[in-house]
Formats: sequence, C-alpha cells, structure tokens
Amino acid sequence: MTMPREAWTDERLDKLEHRMDEGFREVRAEIRSIRGEMSELRGEIGQGRGELGELRAEVKGLEKRMDAKFEAMNRTLQIGFGLIGSILVGILGLTAAQL
Repeated sequence: MTMPREAWTDERLDKLEHRMDEGFREVRAEIRSIRGEMSELRGEIGQGRGELGELRAEVKGLEKRMDAKFEAMNRTLQIGFGLIGSILVGILGLTAAQL
C-alpha cells in the first residue's frame, strides 16, 4: 500500500481546481437541461388539463342528452302500457257484457 502524499503542490492544486470547475460546469449544464425539460412538461401538463376540461364538458353534454332520451323512452313505455291496459279493460268489459 502506498502512503498518501503529505503536501499538495501548487500544480496539483491547480489541476484539482480545473477538474472541479469542469465538473461543476457539467453539473450546471445538466441542471439547465433538466429545467428546460421540466418547463416543457409543465406546458404539456397545462395543455392536458385544458383538454381534460373539454372532455368533461363533452361528457356532461352527452350525459344530459342520454338523460333526456331515457326520460322520453320512459314516457313512451308508460303511455304504451297505459294503452294496453285500457284496451284489455275494454275487451274484458265487452266480454262481460256479452255474458
């Protein structure tokens, strides 16, 4: 095992400083890149929220239209069963009158 050097020369310190400066430049560049990507993602998220709001409005409109159609179908069924019941009562009345 080798022993660590006891003293740092000016040349070694300058090399270390240069390597550290390079490393920090790379880190800063990476941070700028990540910030740019985050900014883009924020824009996409905002756009997605707008589209989601539009879809919600469209679904609510469809829901109202479906409710109206179901109510109309319900009224039609009520009228139809009412007519069938009236016809049956009429037929039973005529039958009873014939006896």
